[in-house]
Amino acid sequence: MRATFSPGFFKSDTQEFLPANTVAANAPLPVNYSKSRYDSIDGFLQHTDFPVFKEQFTASIDQLGQFMLDHAQAVQPPITPARVDQIRNDLATLKTRLFDHDQNFYSSHTPIVYQSGKEYFGYIAALVADDKCRFMHV
Repeated sequence: MRATFSPGFFKSDTQEFLPANTVAANAPLPVNYSKSRYDSIDGFLQHTDFPVFKEQFTASIDQLGQFMLDHAQAVQPPITPARVDQIRNDLATLKTRLFDHDQNFYSSHTPIVYQSGKEYFGYIAALVADDKCRFMHV
């Protein structure tokens, strides 16, 4: 499932709330799994794009974790140190499960996770990186 938006979503009055271009001029374009391009998950894992995909996906997850750490005390009630540790552990578990292909944790859902899942993590990471899109006042 991919995100779809009606044409009205992109009217000029909403443009100011969209995340700024977060891809640096020298950064590689986002890599996402596509059956039509890679034929299969196994083909994707062997492709030269996979290391870039993995680094991008991991970076988005790490960025969200860092955002949580940076703002843990700013929310009400503050996120407790025990909960911060649990979130850190959960994010580490997520990364392990995403890329431990011997365990095959996501099984037949891996194509969805590698396509839409990565896209959405990237969108959320871009939103929290954009000061105009922040949800909290810190």
